[in-house]
Amino acid sequence: MVHPSPTINCMTNYNNNKPESAFIIEPSRIRRGFLLAIFSTVQFLDVFGVYVTLISLPAIGRDLDIDSATQNWIVNGYLVAFASFLLFAGLLSDRFSPRIIFTTGLAVLGILSLVAPFVDNAIGLIVLKSFSGVGASVTIPSAIKLITQMYTDVESQAKALGIFCATGGLANVIGTIVGGCLTQADWRWCFWILAIIALPLSPLSFFLTPKEKVLYHPGARIDVISVFQLIVAVVLLIFALTSGNNVGWGTAQVIAPLVISIVAFVLFGWWQTRVDQRSALLPKRIWSYPGFAVLFIICFVIMPWWTTTLESLTRVYIDIWDYEALEAVVHFIPFGISSIICSFSVAFLLRWVNIKAVLVFGFIASTTGAIVLGFGDSVDKFWNIQVPGMVIGSGGNAVLYCASNVAMIQSAPSSESGLMGGVFVTAQQLGSAIGISLFTVVQLQVDRMEDSDNAFRGTAAGDWFLAGLHFCALLLVLILLPWHIGRRDGGRKHTFVC
Repeated sequence: MVHPSPTINCMTNYNNNKPESAFIIEPSRIRRGFLLAIFSTVQFLDVFGVYVTLISLPAIGRDLDIDSATQNWIVNGYLVAFASFLLFAGLLSDRFSPRIIFTTGLAVLGILSLVAPFVDNAIGLIVLKSFSGVGASVTIPSAIKLITQMYTDVESQAKALGIFCATGGLANVIGTIVGGCLTQADWRWCFWILAIIALPLSPLSFFLTPKEKVLYHPGARIDVISVFQLIVAVVLLIFALTSGNNVGWGTAQVIAPLVISIVAFVLFGWWQTRVDQRSALLPKRIWSYPGFAVLFIICFVIMPWWTTTLESLTRVYIDIWDYEALEAVVHFIPFGISSIICSFSVAFLLRWVNIKAVLVFGFIASTTGAIVLGFGDSVDKFWNIQVPGMVIGSGGNAVLYCASNVAMIQSAPSSESGLMGGVFVTAQQLGSAIGISLFTVVQLQVDRMEDSDNAFRGTAAGDWFLAGLHFCALLLVLILLPWHIGRRDGGRKHTFVC
């Protein structure tokens, strides 16, 4: 039964006094720093786990006799589960104890990563990796919630969130490099390294994080219909997008889930306007937050820059330039160095520099980098074309990743920071799936042209398509994003009344 949305009176009451702590005992500066390091490490692990597994897929296939199409679902299953539960995890983190949610999710990730390599068949490995994605998904919104509770003033919170986001931006490049090294020894280490790090951090974070004053917010409810609609929509969309380039976009295997997913997304959006806003996964009020709509849209184009560039260059290095896997991943070192420097630099600069200006700079750099990479069509152009393209583009994208995350989280009241974290990462994951599919379509169409005598031409076309997307996002930011975005409550005590 559809419940018409009651009249909601949502407002923020301000008080210039210092915000009341969410914890029974306020953590010391050293304790907060140590916890931030743990949360940032886990953020790194969630993304790192995708790329170390991705680079190990050929070795897994050879060892367990798994065909390439099935191999991809070891990673795709993780991504589907991860993306499907992010919004739900964000809502849980705002309604219940983020401390308990974080440590539970981390324990699930660690245990399943420890057990998975002992499975000797494809189905078991896919199932365990997928469930580990559920565990990973709940750690990010809950970590963001805990960070905003520990750092309540705007400047220190922006710095802490910037550091947290920076580690996630580094994980894709470092994961590719480390995955190549671990695979040379044994692909199982690509799973065990996650367990080695996650399992000790779970109990450590539980005991180090101060107990919250409120473990459960009275009146908090979860709308099961919203959760079901979103899971169906995300699962079918990612399934269709990842299958399209393999089985053909005109096949029933792709068209049917794609159409159903679109219908499910439409129903989800409509239902969010009808359901009681206190239990909605995506409440109507968030669209009124300064700059939120623009930030939500640009989140879809940030992650595809890394995923498509890494994937396409890996193909070029191995399939066209005949590099070994380890030799190929070494070529991504400039990629990683640029991401590290820019990620942590912007984490500190956000305290003083306008976020819109930072986003404009990031999009100019990422657009330029993608254009330059499209001209690196031979081995002798690696240092003078590809390296500058990597450094400029990856650095700019790292700036975008950190700045957009901080801006989105601080555009809402701190009581909804878990939800905002879930929205941000969900948009990133869906954007990554859509971006890879579009990039691959462009690449394949150009490669199949009869007059295409250059094996790199399809990759170049994909790079320039990516540059076009980022240029459009740049225009969107310049025209529609307000100059003053950030914490709505200014770091002051607030009460969000619904």
